[in-house]
Amino acid sequence: MEIFSLVNGMEAILHSPGAAALRDGPLRELFCETPHPHVNSYLLRGLHARLPELARRIASDSMEDQSRTVLTSAVVSITGCVDDAFSNLYKVSPPELRAIFSWPMSVSRDFLDLAVSGHPLALIILAYYDILLYWGETEYWFFENWAETLITAIVEKVKGSPWDDLLNWPVEKSFDARVYLYVGEADIWH
Repeated sequence: MEIFSLVNGMEAILHSPGAAALRDGPLRELFCETPHPHVNSYLLRGLHARLPELARRIASDSMEDQSRTVLTSAVVSITGCVDDAFSNLYKVSPPELRAIFSWPMSVSRDFLDLAVSGHPLALIILAYYDILLYWGETEYWFFENWAETLITAIVEKVKGSPWDDLLNWPVEKSFDARVYLYVGEADIWH
């Protein structure tokens, strides 16, 4: 959950009165465009393809209305961040990196509270976000071990719940099926 605090601090800096100096100073390269478009990773494309099903599942499962509203909003938010990443391929920073940093800025505090309290569907949404962190680990040293730490904690809390099947894809992709293996109907995690 530390990334949410980190990114919210970065957002405060980027929206501060002195932020224009960042765009004109030594960090200006981060805010430019490149003549060559980025290619979206298979992970970002896979995430984009699976978010609508996650939203449908949240909409159809029984839960209190307030939780459903918060969870739906979180999926809409991450979907918007991924869509934005797809539509801005000429930015200097890769689309996956932009999604990693933009979603924590846009997701609600209520969602974070649900996740911290261990709500299974909030944790599953974080598992889908974890796909982006996994991509980050392959590209940037400062993401090292974030994906594994997060997905391991999520699996421990969600396994055995009615929604644990939603973890199959993020677990498989986060670890290329090396660490955890979900075995069909047997509900066995090892």
